[in-house]
Amino acid sequence: MTTKSVKTFLALILCLCALLLCGSALADGYSVTTVFPHGTCTAVTAATSQTNYNTAGNLDGVTAGTRVTLEVATLTGYEVSKIECSYTLGGNARTDLLELDVGNTVMCAFTMPAADVQLTVFVHKAGDVYYPLTASTVLSNCRSILLETENGQSGLEVEAMEGETVTVTAVPENGYEVSQMNYTTMYSAVTAIPFTVDANGTATGSFVMPGEKILVDVLAAHPGIPYYSFDANGVSQGERTRTDYQPLTNSSASWYDVSDANGGWYVVCGNVTLSQDTTLRVTGNVHLILCDGAKLTAGDGVYIKKGSSLSIYGQSAGTGKLVAKPKSGPGIGGMADTVAGSLYIHGGVIEAEGGTNAAGIGGGNHSSGYQNIVIYGGKVTAQGGSSGAGIGKGQQNSPSDCGLIAIYGGEVTATGGDYGAGIGGGEDRDGGTIRIYGGTIKAEGGHDGAGIGGGEGGSGGDIAVYGGRVNATGGR
Repeated sequence: MTTKSVKTFLALILCLCALLLCGSALADGYSVTTVFPHGTCTAVTAATSQTNYNTAGNLDGVTAGTRVTLEVATLTGYEVSKIECSYTLGGNARTDLLELDVGNTVMCAFTMPAADVQLTVFVHKAGDVYYPLTASTVLSNCRSILLETENGQSGLEVEAMEGETVTVTAVPENGYEVSQMNYTTMYSAVTAIPFTVDANGTATGSFVMPGEKILVDVLAAHPGIPYYSFDANGVSQGERTRTDYQPLTNSSASWYDVSDANGGWYVVCGNVTLSQDTTLRVTGNVHLILCDGAKLTAGDGVYIKKGSSLSIYGQSAGTGKLVAKPKSGPGIGGMADTVAGSLYIHGGVIEAEGGTNAAGIGGGNHSSGYQNIVIYGGKVTAQGGSSGAGIGKGQQNSPSDCGLIAIYGGEVTATGGDYGAGIGGGEDRDGGTIRIYGGTIKAEGGHDGAGIGGGEGGSGGDIAVYGGRVNATGGR
């Protein structure tokens, strides 16, 4: 090979390397795409300090940190309204409004992010007046709100001409429904925006833009939750509706606290599970609605603090369920050496099982107890732990720490653990005060425990039956 041939060959190799390096640089860079919703631009030029240049406003292979400029010329009689720079960085979508330098043409510039970019050029007729409108997200309880105008703008902050139709789309948070849309002028005049809601809960409304700046408000609220309740004498109050409540959610924390600090009303819709180590702790006067078909699993039981109360309600079908089967302590009630507050069951399906020496519903072990256990309705199944009653006392509960057990209605099945009564006392404890006014009751004692009354070694207690269908069987 001659010297000239060698030089030519080396030159070709260098060219190929340069092309490969250039291709690699382009492949490692990002793209710029420019779009024109209104199609009224006559010339668009995009350029970078890397000497990339394109007369359609599109670039490839732009590295992050590079300064990109865009020059736009419009048709006669048109003006650029704004230019948006949109991209996704770190999984988050962003849209920046670029600062415009207006002369014979419109110029703008930005620093290239480490992402592909879309530039959107909005144009309007010269002389048209555009008014700003903003969507408020404060206290809206919405995951997203979108304003869209006839001139192609969209977002939380847009501009529209007087007479243009503006569309509002709102997606509420889970458990909420859009209840109100309106806009407020700078003179504080409020106008309602009519809207419809689809099967997924997304609300869509529209209005005609007035000739002034406005603020759009979208508000979402909890839908009304129906429930059934009884008064203190067991008289049905029929269906009622609650709108101020908090939804219960899944948890694996040691304690899941519910209290009356925020109104005290909670709702279970769907399946909610508290882990086997999570105790639902009740403080104050708390109300719990079990929606039809819902299920709350309280892994480590429900603890009602002394002086507090838990009222449980069902809906029309009464199929909402609470399951409480802890490793120790009662399914619902107190804890070892701790007296529980009061439990009022108006409806739903309740399945409670006590741990060692504890009642299914009522007292725990040793110096435990309960204030009141009242059942107005629902389907209640309670199984005592060893030496505990199905409903009533655990082992060694003091009579002075155990209050009234009253049943006005519902379907109640209570089974004592070893040596415990079905309803009444745990091992070596009397039945306490029991009143039955109605309902269908099946109570079965454990070994030598009464169906209704005392546990093994305990006296019967103060028991009165005024009505209902009662089937009580002592243990053997």
